[in-house]
Amino acid sequence: MFRVCIFLGLLFGLLSNSRLASLYVLEGFNVWASRALPALFPFMVLSGLIIRLELAERVVKAFTPVLGRLYHASSTACYVMLTGFLCGFPMGARTIAELYERGRLSKRDGKWLLSFCNNLSPAYVMGVLFPMLGIKRVFPYLFGFYGIPLIYGWIVRRISLKRMIPEEVHSLPNTSPQDSSKRQTATSFGIALRESIESATYAVIILGGYLAFFCLLNLFPHLILRKPQPVVGLLLEVTTGLNAMEGRRTILCLCAATFGGLSCIAQTHAALSHTDLTDAMGEYVLHKMALTAISLAYYFTLFRFLGF
Repeated sequence: MFRVCIFLGLLFGLLSNSRLASLYVLEGFNVWASRALPALFPFMVLSGLIIRLELAERVVKAFTPVLGRLYHASSTACYVMLTGFLCGFPMGARTIAELYERGRLSKRDGKWLLSFCNNLSPAYVMGVLFPMLGIKRVFPYLFGFYGIPLIYGWIVRRISLKRMIPEEVHSLPNTSPQDSSKRQTATSFGIALRESIESATYAVIILGGYLAFFCLLNLFPHLILRKPQPVVGLLLEVTTGLNAMEGRRTILCLCAATFGGLSCIAQTHAALSHTDLTDAMGEYVLHKMALTAISLAYYFTLFRFLGF
């Protein structure tokens, strides 16, 4: 009964404030069309081609000797790290899901990579976020966005290795027998291109739906408190929330960008929805909360004691 009452209340709010609701939805689709679509779609198609043509190991060949030894990871896992850090939400999760579905990545490695490889892209951070917040000295803040997750991922990996038996640790760079049974071979370029475009188109349309829906949810705190609530917007959908903050509360904005908002969590779940990696979503959220707490301490130190 309680859920029915909540649903009816939300429906009444939408019907009685349809113009304001439309503005929030339009804001979500504007962000999708102007930023998410042009930024993510090419990377989604290109990454899909690399995976389907079995080129991931060649792409990261230059990075594997360092990253593979440091993280005790396969070249496929190194490819996930590369795309997760360079391409932005939700490419890390999407790449993990595609490689796992094709038997190129074990579930254990997929869950580990989820803990730190799903972040805002450097293009957005340096091209939009830093200018918005008036940040001039970018390197300490870049370390907060990318150095801290890399160290965090290394610590999580060390902890997981200590819990394994020596035989499991020795076999980590290889695909496990369970994954080998479903491993798919490379396809022709034409088929790979078609599948990559179809998959990327579906994924980016779903992404637009999530952006619009979570922007719409800003309507209800707006109605209850009689004015827009930018802080709530940061929690719901980080991109539009950051726009609404207009450069205020820098530490809060930086930590919200690290967390990603509820929309990014939902997008991550959608990216994993065709696999059984969805059972790791609870761990993923906990890792995101831990990274956000560490980032809060780091940024507070920069502002309070180092004068940044």
